[in-house]
Amino acid sequence: MKLRLILFLIVTFNFAFSQTSKIETDALKKYSSYILKSYNTNANWSIKYILKRGLVQEEENYKDDEFRSIQKNTYDKKNNLVYKVLIFKNTFNDQKMDTLSEKFLKYDDKNRLVELRDIIKFSVTKLTDDATGIEVYSDFDKNSNAKLISRYNGDYKPVYYGYSKENREFDNKGNLIKEEKIELKYAQKDESSQILKVETNVYQYDKYGNVIEVKRNFEPKKELPYTGLDGLTIYETENYEYEYNDKGLWLKKYRIVEGKKKLLEERIFNK
Repeated sequence: MKLRLILFLIVTFNFAFSQTSKIETDALKKYSSYILKSYNTNANWSIKYILKRGLVQEEENYKDDEFRSIQKNTYDKKNNLVYKVLIFKNTFNDQKMDTLSEKFLKYDDKNRLVELRDIIKFSVTKLTDDATGIEVYSDFDKNSNAKLISRYNGDYKPVYYGYSKENREFDNKGNLIKEEKIELKYAQKDESSQILKVETNVYQYDKYGNVIEVKRNFEPKKELPYTGLDGLTIYETENYEYEYNDKGLWLKKYRIVEGKKKLLEERIFNK
């Protein structure tokens, strides 16, 4: 059970925290694809993004130039992302492709994302049964950004491992400037809860809407730095610098910690 939930958290909850600025979305309309190269781990990971009207249609993932998985996205008539499917090369059968996860996104009549349902196909990995996770978005600001995210399992019961609630603050441009991730401990009988731990992240942005500083705080205190799930070392304060093209798209992303500057990611655009 614990393995199942840990894997579920790794795969599921990376979607909600990603955001693309309007400047970038508009600039991407001039390109058919781009390649993202990552230098933050020992492995050479890269992603090829296939674009249409500035929207990502497919994401091809490679490790050391070997194809590993593909994610396909579906949009509605309002360009809302409504479905994501992740298909990967089965490590138990090298010639076979399997669906690892499906994400279903729901919007209200004001075009606001209100629910994300994620179905993880653990059965194909032969590790455990399938699992479903749900994110519910509420308490919207004037820019339709959800200030509260609540997380549940497939039958809307509380998540017992990992962050179950998240409070968020945005600036007037729609940039996420503060997030407070709360892990709750639930009583088994009446589902009453108490706060177990809180992670707070504060962000600053440049004029293009990209993060240039992250400050972290943990309650109770957590020893920093530590190694994250992706192999990247996490620090209390991190700064970022970018190199841009004339369209306002970043080409290189650097991370600065403890006075040391390192190339983190690089993007190559194709028209």
